[in-house]
Amino acid sequence: MLARTGGFTLVVLLGTIAGLIASGIPSLARLETGLGLYWLFNLRGEREPPGEVVLLGIGRESARALQLPGNPRKWSRHWHARLLDALRQAGVRVVAFDLMFEEARDPGQDGALAEATRRAGNVILFQYLERELLSGANGEVLVDLQRTRDPIPLLAEVAAGLAPFPLPNVGARVDHVWLFKPDAGDVPTMPAVALQQFALPDWPVWAALLRDALTDTPAGADTPSESTGRLPAGLLRHAPGGAEPDVALLAATTRTLFQSHPELVPRLRAGLAALPAGELTPLGRRSLGALLYLYGGPHSRTLDHYGGAGKLTTLPYHLLLTEPQPVLAQLRDRAVFIGYTEAVQQEQKDSFRTVFNKSGGREIGGVELAATAFANLLEQRNVQPLPAPLRALLIAAWALLLATLLARLGGWIAILAAAGLASMWLAVAVLSFAHRGLWLPLVGPLLFQLPTVLLASSSLRYVAARDERLRLRSAFAHFVPERVVDDLASNLAAIGAGSEQVYSVCMSTDVESYTKLAERMEPEALRTLLNRYYQIMFEPVRRHQGMVANVVGDSMMALWADRTAGSRLFEQAVRAAVESQGAVAAFNAAHPEHRLATRIGLHSGAIVLGHVGAGDRFEYRPVGDIVNTASRIENLGKHLRVYTLASDEVASSQQVVPTRELGLFQPVGKRSPLRLHELLDDVDADRRALLEGFADALAAFHQCRWQPAAAGFQALLERFPQDGPSRFYLGLCARYRHAPPPPDWQGVIVLEQK
Repeated sequence: MLARTGGFTLVVLLGTIAGLIASGIPSLARLETGLGLYWLFNLRGEREPPGEVVLLGIGRESARALQLPGNPRKWSRHWHARLLDALRQAGVRVVAFDLMFEEARDPGQDGALAEATRRAGNVILFQYLERELLSGANGEVLVDLQRTRDPIPLLAEVAAGLAPFPLPNVGARVDHVWLFKPDAGDVPTMPAVALQQFALPDWPVWAALLRDALTDTPAGADTPSESTGRLPAGLLRHAPGGAEPDVALLAATTRTLFQSHPELVPRLRAGLAALPAGELTPLGRRSLGALLYLYGGPHSRTLDHYGGAGKLTTLPYHLLLTEPQPVLAQLRDRAVFIGYTEAVQQEQKDSFRTVFNKSGGREIGGVELAATAFANLLEQRNVQPLPAPLRALLIAAWALLLATLLARLGGWIAILAAAGLASMWLAVAVLSFAHRGLWLPLVGPLLFQLPTVLLASSSLRYVAARDERLRLRSAFAHFVPERVVDDLASNLAAIGAGSEQVYSVCMSTDVESYTKLAERMEPEALRTLLNRYYQIMFEPVRRHQGMVANVVGDSMMALWADRTAGSRLFEQAVRAAVESQGAVAAFNAAHPEHRLATRIGLHSGAIVLGHVGAGDRFEYRPVGDIVNTASRIENLGKHLRVYTLASDEVASSQQVVPTRELGLFQPVGKRSPLRLHELLDDVDADRRALLEGFADALAAFHQCRWQPAAAGFQALLERFPQDGPSRFYLGLCARYRHAPPPPDWQGVIVLEQK
């Protein structure tokens, strides 16, 4: 019904708007990150990080083992130098220090660390990223600058690269990280620089692929190497073999190249896929694929956390110095991140919350966040939110799915269906997140769209049901009691689908000799006559709480319906039938030239009230066998010459109208016989004599005593010559004397004609 009335479209529109608002308003969109992402991670659970990433944790355990001060800032830098030498011997690909060496120490310490850093050739050092606001005379901010602050020059000059790692305030939840910081000149951050250093052993293959991709740049493109097919000078200068490789500058230069030439991404991807299997090691292929993922992607990424603090492979700092041999063999071709991993860091204050932090749980250190970002790059997997157009399309599709399912549901069924849909959406979102890192929204669809569509569908269903009741009341205003409409129409709101099984007394009427009357009257005059006739027929029905269900030509069907059978229904129906005959008699007296003698038949039983039809044509009417049976009973009046007949079910269930039993009849087309009664308006002395004499004669007839029965009916006709039932049975007695019924006859009169 919602779809037919236009309400369906409204529900879809409201659901879509709710989803767009939830994802478009910043304060609400933050709920998706704060709550939706939290649900996805915790429902997915932890996952295994790549084995190429190792943390060396600085903390109190190592301080005790090496007999060093509790504050790691006071440790001698000789220990860092010894550690770098051990890592170089182990064949580590990159070492990233998440420590700031901003203060010069004893020259011997600083010199030892600088020399070890130079020998390693793969050390990335941390640099601060500071923000500076330049204000005008009236206090407004004129310039917002972000500058890097390097470690001491002695170390900065020998490091393979310097990189910041900007994070939010200490204690805040970290979901995203910058790989390149746009408001700081697109400076590459520690995970990006570390990856560039990690892939440096395979730089010749990468350089060749990049050279080929640039050579294929279409004519007219702004390509630095367009004429020579060579790499830009900045990349060549910092290729392996140069005097002082600076991977941070190499990363920044490559990033600029990719931003200028987005066509490089598909070309390099195709070139990398086409390389022979023996030209690159599996790790080399992963490294170059990760570079392509880094440079061809956005500035920032949403972290795909592996779990809570300590989920990444973590070794104590001191282990490589006190028990180096068992450990070093495990570190070849690894990326090692060194930093604070202590649960409580009062001095350093370098801890953050993630989606895996429970209340009061251990927070994660900055070095582990950097290592997580690096591991995501190496796996070429971050949490991927849907692009805005696709998200809007998904929001609209979800609203359409919800509205479609709920269009015909109501009450608890609608709530259960909504819960089932929500579970389905949640399952799809969690599976997509677990297998591909795809971030489908949860807060918008489940907390905004679902309640909106459910509420809108329920509201429109209520409005539609109310309008349907009003239409029914308006359509039957002249003959349907308000109580019946409220009782029955409350469950009949859905045209074509809604229906109600009730117990009903049906009254069928028909005008005698109507065909002859219609032949000799003009159509307009006939219409006027019928309108007057139905006015007097409808009034008794309405007065006795009935409902006119159907009018066709000269025939009418009226109903008295309730959930269960009750004497009230039968009494109302028989009173209306008797009063209708009185009204017809008065009408005929007033219109002697157009007499409309009317036969009435009543029967009772279960029916279904509902809309019957198809397409755009429906009618509200009763459906059931008793409707047809009531019409057959009315038709039997032609044979008996009786104008008001009722089945035994109706006549015996009421005590307000006198009746005369007329016997058992089996109409044409019916398998079960009907015991019929004539409804009488009054019983005077003469009518009482008729009833008594007819009962005696009928008893003789059922006993197959044809002669006494015939004598009894003949005597009644001599006194009441217009009595149709006596004349009918007198004829049957004459016929049965010559052709008796079979011996097992039960008194049923089988009619062969309608």
